[in-house]
Amino acid sequence: MSLLPPSGHVQPQQRVANAARFSLHQAHLRSPVLNARFVPSPLYAFQEGYVKFPSRLSEPGCTMEKWVFVVTPDMMSSFPKTVRQSVADPGVRNINETNKIARLRCIKWKKETDTPKEHVWTTTNTSWIPYLYLSLNGTRLEARKKTHHGKDLAIDVTDLLREGENVLEMTVMAQPSDTSHWDYLLAIEAINITSHNSIKLNCTTQNCVSAQTVFESIKQKLSGSSATTTTDDDELHVVQSNMTINLREPFSQSTLCDTPVRSKFCLHNDCFDLDIFLCSRPQRGRASVVDQWKCPICGTDARPNVLFHDGFIGHVNMALEARGLSETRQIVVLQDGTWRVKGEGEGSGGVQRRESEEGEVATPTTAYAVPGSSVSRPSSIPVDAEVIDLSD
Repeated sequence: MSLLPPSGHVQPQQRVANAARFSLHQAHLRSPVLNARFVPSPLYAFQEGYVKFPSRLSEPGCTMEKWVFVVTPDMMSSFPKTVRQSVADPGVRNINETNKIARLRCIKWKKETDTPKEHVWTTTNTSWIPYLYLSLNGTRLEARKKTHHGKDLAIDVTDLLREGENVLEMTVMAQPSDTSHWDYLLAIEAINITSHNSIKLNCTTQNCVSAQTVFESIKQKLSGSSATTTTDDDELHVVQSNMTINLREPFSQSTLCDTPVRSKFCLHNDCFDLDIFLCSRPQRGRASVVDQWKCPICGTDARPNVLFHDGFIGHVNMALEARGLSETRQIVVLQDGTWRVKGEGEGSGGVQRRESEEGEVATPTTAYAVPGSSVSRPSSIPVDAEVIDLSD
């Protein structure tokens, strides 16, 4: 048998990743345990910015390429020290909200496309260049790959950085004609540390969008959401005149959101509860895992720094609770500046009537205005209104 596998050989993947059994030879690559220091609420780690911006390898295979980048004194002072009891010990880092962590990561990104924006970069899975060899400031780096860990993992390089110039050396052991490594980007990310209380305070004070602003954006979506279709008989113009928004917290579907938030990159208007979202983030030590910041509804970037409090959904929730309608699941927003509860039987021809605790009757046709909006129609439509069928 030959010592090296034949060209093009693909290592079989594990059906269920079991790093504790199949990656013991890389146990020394474990990331240090994060220990919170003088922080009253849970800590969360997320990528924000770069130490070295994403770039592509430019040299052909079998050539050593060097990247030189600078670490400022301020950034260097933000890196926590790692304390180890032995060589095999992963170490412990005492962290707080002033600290940062640095890690090297690689993603697959076609050369023909532009460098992704940060919110796209952070939601793209890590993918290492095959046969890539790395060293940082003279220390060889080992990548934890999918074969043994179930997925490619980033490399923590916090302890290897130094103030001033740093040198990252790379080479790809491939044929000179092989340029597949051009379809990858490498970067050294800056990982921020923040607390639960800080995230909530920021969302409810600084990153808070008023009900009127959100509603105006919804009206703009409705006014522009039209499509034209040409048939054999005539041209059919379809215009969406309303929008349905789910109000239930997406994790349990049992309650309204106490603090409704969503990402500024979300295209939908459905929200999720901030506290439940944060508490559901996987923890490693006393801080969250870095790569677990995706919207639970659409999967887009939902890091703490891109979340905002939706004032419109907050207004709707308070209005429903005041009327004893906290069991409402969906509302329908209309173009004319109003919204109404969506009935369970709506769409099948039935009209649902609902009695609140105070005796108020709410129907799917009861319309409520948004504070500050101009309403060009009556606030409610009679239940017994005459319906004219125009389909004939």
